[in-house]
Amino acid sequence: MFGLKRLAASVCVAALAMASSGSAQNPLFGQPDIGDDVFLLAPRPLLRLLREGEIAIEEQRFADGISALSTLLLGEDEQLPADVRGQDYFIDQDASGLYFRSLKGEALRLLSELPPEGRRTLEIQLGVAARRELDAALAARDFELLGEVARKYLHTEAGYDASVLWAQYKLSSGHPLAAASLLQSLLDYPAARTRFGPELAVAAARAWRLAGNVEVAGLVMRMAASNFPGQSVEVAGQQIALDPSADWVAIFAREADSGRQPVIDRSANAWPVAGGTAERNATSRASMPLPTEKWMREIHSSLPEQQAIERQQEAESQKGRVLLPKFELRLVDGLVLTKTTDASVLAVDFETGVVKWPLYFHNAPVPLTNLPFAASAGNATLSSELQNRVWGSSAFGKFSCDEQRLYLISEPSDQVLSSEAVFRGREMSSDSNYLEAASIASEGAIVWRVGGADGVDDPQLAGAYFLGPPLPYEGDLYCLADFKGETRLLVLDAASGKLRWKQQLVHSAGSPLSLDVERRSQALSPTIADGVVLCPTGLGAVAAVDLLSRSLRWGAG
Repeated sequence: MFGLKRLAASVCVAALAMASSGSAQNPLFGQPDIGDDVFLLAPRPLLRLLREGEIAIEEQRFADGISALSTLLLGEDEQLPADVRGQDYFIDQDASGLYFRSLKGEALRLLSELPPEGRRTLEIQLGVAARRELDAALAARDFELLGEVARKYLHTEAGYDASVLWAQYKLSSGHPLAAASLLQSLLDYPAARTRFGPELAVAAARAWRLAGNVEVAGLVMRMAASNFPGQSVEVAGQQIALDPSADWVAIFAREADSGRQPVIDRSANAWPVAGGTAERNATSRASMPLPTEKWMREIHSSLPEQQAIERQQEAESQKGRVLLPKFELRLVDGLVLTKTTDASVLAVDFETGVVKWPLYFHNAPVPLTNLPFAASAGNATLSSELQNRVWGSSAFGKFSCDEQRLYLISEPSDQVLSSEAVFRGREMSSDSNYLEAASIASEGAIVWRVGGADGVDDPQLAGAYFLGPPLPYEGDLYCLADFKGETRLLVLDAASGKLRWKQQLVHSAGSPLSLDVERRSQALSPTIADGVVLCPTGLGAVAAVDLLSRSLRWGAG
C-alpha cells in the first residue's frame, strides 16, 4: 500500500527496556563537548520587589509588603519586561553548590509567616477577590479556575479552601499523589493547620496511602501528634488519640480492610510514555514473555535495509559489542504504537498484530547507498542517518501519547513526501523544530502543530526547539524546549497546543543547539512526582518546579 515493510516488533520490545534518559552513547557515534550551563539568578527588578516586601513586613507595613510580594507572585507589574513577568528565578547558591532559594519560594514563605495583624491585612487586600473567584469557580464547576485560585491566593482563607477542594477533585479523578502533595503543602503552613485542624493531616495521610506511600502516611500522622497535641481523630470508625507511638500504618490498613477507603489499582494497563506513567516507575500487569511469539510486525523500509541492519549488528557483535535498538513502544487502548525506520508511525492491534493504520507524512530516510544497483548486488550499506535512527539517537524512536492523541517531534526538513523533497535532499540542522499532535481516534490525523520559525498554531512558541516528546499529565503537556540557549519548561494545552504557562530553567553559553549533536539526540522529557516537575536539561543540570505555585524548588548542576 505504501511500498513499505516494517522491522520486527519484537526488536522494539527489547528497546523498550532501554528507556534511555541519556545521550547517544555507542560504538558508532562520538560525544561532542557540551557547553557550560548556568542557573540564571534573579534580575534586579524582581529582587528589588522581594526586598521591598521583606522590609515592609519587618517594619509592620503589611499592606505595602503584601502588595510587593503579590505583584512578584502574580507577575502583574507591566513595567517589567514581558519575558521576566511571572517567571521564577533562584536567588543564590548554597555552600554545597545547590540552588534552593527562589523568588517565589521566598515570597510564599514570607506570606505564610505573617503575624495575626498581617494576616488580617492580607484578607482585606486579597481575601475578598479570592472568595469571589472561588465562588465563581464552584458555581461554574470550573476546576481549572479552582486551581488558579489556590495558586494566586494561596495564603488567604479562600486560597486554603480552594487548595483543599482542588485536592479532593484530584483524589476523585484518580490522582491521589497530586492530592497528597497539595494537602501536605498545606500542613507546612501554621494558618492552614489552624483553619482545618488535625483532619487536614488525616486527609493527607489517606491520600498518601492511596498513592501507595504507606510509610509516608504513617510519618504524616506522627508529625500531626506534635502539630496538634492532645487532640484526636476518627479513623476506621474509631476516635484515636494523636499519639506518635501509635502504629498508624496498621490503623490505616484496618481502615482499608473495612472498606471505608477505596483501594486503587496502581498497576499500569497502558504504556503511553517512557516509564509508563508521569512518575516514570509504573508497575505493569504483564507477565513473563511466552517462549513463542504471538505475532511479529516488521518496521524496516525494505528487505535490503533489513539485511544491512543485520550485517551491521553481526559485525559489531563479532567485536564484542552489543547494539540494541533505541525504538520504543507505546500501548494505548489496545493499540501498539511504534515509530518505523522511515519516520512513519504504525498503530497495530495488540491482540492480532494487524496494522490498524499508518501515519506517514515525513521524508524517507537518506538512501541506503548512493548507488541504487548496489542493493541488488547484496552490498547495501547503512547510511549514517539510518544507523543513528536505529542505534544512536534516543530522540528519533521516542514519542508520547494520552488517550486521545499521540505527540511527535519533527524537524523543519520533514515534509510530505514529494519528488521535489526527494531530489532536494536533507537540509542542515535547525535551531527550531515542531511538536505535532495526531488524533488516535481519527487514525493519525494531525490536529495541531507548534514550533518552527513562526510558531504555527501558537506564535508564542516561535523559535522553540523541543528537546523531547512531551509528558501528558491531567490534560496538559509538559515539554522541555530550548529558545536560543535558554531552556524552558513549557506547559501546553493538550487539545490545542496553546501555551498555558512557562518557566525558565537554565541558560547555556555553549555551542548552538544546531551543532550540539549529543544534546539533540537525548530525547529529554520531564517527570512528575509528589507535586514536583523534575526537568533534565541535557547540560548536566536538573531543575525541580513546584506544580502548585509554579515556582522553582531546587536546582542541581
